[in-house]
This record gives sequence, C-alpha cells and structure tokens, in this order.
Amino acid sequence: MTLFHMIRSNLLHRKLQNSILIIAIAIGVAVAFAVSALYKSSDTGMNEAIKRMGADIVIVPNTAEIEGGTLLYGGAPVNVYMNKSKLEEIKNIPGLASVSPQFFVHTLSGADCCSINIPTRVIGIDPATDTYIKPWLPEAYNGSLPENSVIIGAKNDYAGEPQITILGKIFDVAAVAGETGSSIDYSIYMNIDTARQLAKDSEWFSFIWAKAGQPDKLISVILARVEEGADINYINEYLAKTGSIKLIVAVDVKKSIQSQMQLLIQIIGTLSFIIIGTVIFQVFASFYLSMRHRRGEYGIYLALGASRCKMYTLIIGEAMSISVIGGFIGLLAGMLLYRGSCSFLAALRSYPLISLSSGELFISAVITFAVGVFVTTAASVLPAWQAARLDPSSVMTKGEYD
Repeated sequence: MTLFHMIRSNLLHRKLQNSILIIAIAIGVAVAFAVSALYKSSDTGMNEAIKRMGADIVIVPNTAEIEGGTLLYGGAPVNVYMNKSKLEEIKNIPGLASVSPQFFVHTLSGADCCSINIPTRVIGIDPATDTYIKPWLPEAYNGSLPENSVIIGAKNDYAGEPQITILGKIFDVAAVAGETGSSIDYSIYMNIDTARQLAKDSEWFSFIWAKAGQPDKLISVILARVEEGADINYINEYLAKTGSIKLIVAVDVKKSIQSQMQLLIQIIGTLSFIIIGTVIFQVFASFYLSMRHRRGEYGIYLALGASRCKMYTLIIGEAMSISVIGGFIGLLAGMLLYRGSCSFLAALRSYPLISLSSGELFISAVITFAVGVFVTTAASVLPAWQAARLDPSSVMTKGEYD
C-alpha cells in the first residue's frame, strides 16, 4: 500500500474526528480571510476618499439636522435648503479657493415615476465649479452635463444602464463615477438647473416648496475648498459670522469615521485572533491525543518495517490533507462572510468601503490559504515527531496507553 493510500484510508476511517478538525480549520480560515479583506476594503475606501477630497468644508443650513458622516458617506435622501444668495455672500471670503453649490432632491419608492425602487439622493451640481464629483469621473468623460443627462454612482442599480427615469423624466446616463466608498456611490448627479426644474415640476415635493420657497431660489449645500496654506480655523470663524449656516469640516468627519472603523476592525481582529488561536490549539491537541490513542497502530507500522521517516511523513500528510480540505471550505465561507459584511456596511451607507478587485481577493485568498495550511500542519509536527520515535517493543510490552 502506497503512502497516499494509507493517508486516504486513515482519514476515511476516522470520519467524525477529522470532520470536526476540518470544520474548525474552515472557521479559522474563513474568519482570517474575511477580516483581512474587510480591513483592506475599509482602508482603501478611506485613503481614496482622503486622496480625492472634493471639499474641505461643507456648508449647510443651520436648521439641518444631519451628521457629517451621513452627508459625506450616506446615500439616503437629505432635504435641506437655504437661499442661494448665501453662495454670493460666501464667495468673497478670504482663503477660499473655490465654492460650488449643490441642490438635493430624491427618487420615490414604489412609484411609477422612478426607475429605482428605493429613495435615492439626486444632486444638482454646477459643472463649471464642481470639484466633488469630477475627480471620480472616467478620464474619457468630456466634463459636460447636458440637461437630459446624469452621472450615476458606481453602486447605483442603474450604473450599467443607458437610461434612467427620475421623477417622470427619462435621462441618458452620461458617465458612471468610480467607486469612492462615499455617498457618490449611491447618488445620481445632474445639472443644478435641471434638478431645480425637475423638483419644481414634481407634485410630490410641492409641500416642501410651500415652506422653503421656490427651487430656483434655493441650494442645499455649499462645498468649499480652502487655499493651500490658509488657516482653516480662521475661515471657519469667518464663515460662522455670516449666520444661519452650519459647518461640516470634511477632514474631521473622515477622521471620526476612520477611528470608528479602526475600532470596529480592532474588536473584530481581536476576536478573530482568539478564534484562530483556539483552532490552532484544537488542532494540536487533537493530533497529540490521536498520537496517544494510536500508539498501538503506529507501533505495528514500525514493527512491520516502516521507517521513522515514513511514519513522520504519514502523520504530517494526514494533517496537511485535513488542512487543505478545511482551507478550501474556509475560503468559500470566508468569501460569503466578506460579501455579507460589505453588503451590511453598504446598506448602512455610513462607512467608506471599496470592494476589493478579483485580483486582490485572489492574492488575499492565496496568502490566507497558504498561512492556514502551514500553521495547522505545523501544529502536528510535535505529535508526528513523538510518534516516529516510538519503540515498537515498548508499545507491545506496555500497551497502547503509556
């Protein structure tokens, strides 16, 4: 009987014990893969958001009950409005490199007027001054935004469609923004004048305009970029003096979100290390106890002429086979766990998260699999070494348990 057939026979002979080991290894590999991939996704999302920051300060009406994270990273509808005269007032403040207005409206859920079935933020932008969406657009895009065209976020359900219906009007999809890990991924962008007219013509929003005023006189937020070297604290104080506004400093919001994500990952990581450590201990204990219980079997192998090297290879081969099977199952489970975690965080629309590419996931899977197989196989080295050193005559004399 070849070594391969011996390993296969021994594995099939102890199905329950080996199945428990496979499940334990699969859990360890799944957790390790999912946590490492999730950390990479959140880190990539945050770095990209900081690198392509479109605004240093977001100016909203002081009546707006909205958190900075919800505004910058959420895609849920936000109906906040102020008079557009505030834009002219802010333009001339020293230290501001650029200012750009946005106007918010949104799609309706369960209505025939809209292609998307869930409320989705629609943002009117000024293409001439916008610095928020522009960094995320494809290089081939010419930068124009005609009245009948929109820009779609990467995670929008209609990102791959040529047209979309919004509040009863059909628009061409001019471009799809790159994945940002922010509210851009879920939003729809159009010319600000088009958004105002669309909102004005929609009977579903008439009650808002009765209170806030006509849409053509309104804006929702102002995005401001600070000149390099300017004192942002001084600018914030200056802005605050204009009254009736509230300031959201993008860097502070992103740092807050980043710290929350890091704390979450640290907690999950700590739990993961505990789980993985427990799995490694269980594998070691299982092989050690197996060696003690199988002393008679190993003694017979050695008495029949099996070399110590062959005995050592046999046990390591069994451990590696179990590790490989558990590793493959763990990767499949880990992929499902990672996808589920990304979907959950994406549904919250409050965290910057960019899904890993197929290549990145493959590399992460290979590394996790290799490390998992190596570590769990290494846990069997000591039991295998002790089994290979058994004295057949001693086993026969003293019995299987010594």
